[in-house]
Amino acid sequence: TSTEGGIVDGGDTGGADVITAGGRLVIDAVTGVGNGAALETTVASVDIDNATSGNIEISETNAITVFKAVQGTAGNISLAAGGTITVDNAGAGNAIAAAGTGTVNLIATGTASDFLINDGILSVNGAIFVTAFNDVIFQADGDIASTAGAVTITADADNGGASSGALTMADGAVIKAGSGAIALLADENITLGQVTTTNTGATAVTLTSTEGAIVDGGNAGGNDIIAGGRLVIDAVTGVGSGGALETTVASIDIDNATSGNIEISETN
Repeated sequence: TSTEGGIVDGGDTGGADVITAGGRLVIDAVTGVGNGAALETTVASVDIDNATSGNIEISETNAITVFKAVQGTAGNISLAAGGTITVDNAGAGNAIAAAGTGTVNLIATGTASDFLINDGILSVNGAIFVTAFNDVIFQADGDIASTAGAVTITADADNGGASSGALTMADGAVIKAGSGAIALLADENITLGQVTTTNTGATAVTLTSTEGAIVDGGNAGGNDIIAGGRLVIDAVTGVGSGGALETTVASIDIDNATSGNIEISETN
């Protein structure tokens, strides 16, 4: 706890800065956490509040659960982990929140590292990037929201092959980018909850599966894709094949390479 300052990495001679492999790291700071030089950690989970200025920057050795990472004012949030990242605060709302134009950049590296979104991620006006070397999985409460920032979700960032990198949204999970563009990229199937943006551009929503299909994950939240502009889809084994994608979009640009149907049900 620093009541008026930041938490600073003083050097890397001894290895990780904070090691508590089975426990939680709790930080309260005012002017940044690892700002400009990420804190290296080997911990089970983090609970971080930063009040006034500076970034939150964490580099975790292994898997980690983010119970909280919250910026009080504009400042970026950056977390890289050598294992699976789980965003989970037991249903208490947004576990990760950036204010103002602060960006959120989260990456789970390692061949088998997943990104599990059980609770919310928010940036008011900044971009949000979620990246995993393996799968990205949203539970129903795992919403991502921004007022104006672009949202980019990438599964199989290391191009691990046909059995690596599905992007799966539970029925009820929502990605809402305000006026920002939304891009979902995966190697395997992309299964949709709901993605929505008021963006009117030619790439308002982009869905790209390099070896799989675009799949309707359910209808609890209404239409699967809502956009003020164009929906661009590149898939290999179908687009809504056997269960049409419900859309409310201005236009579509769809390529499907190898097998499966293209099935779209548009509101307007």
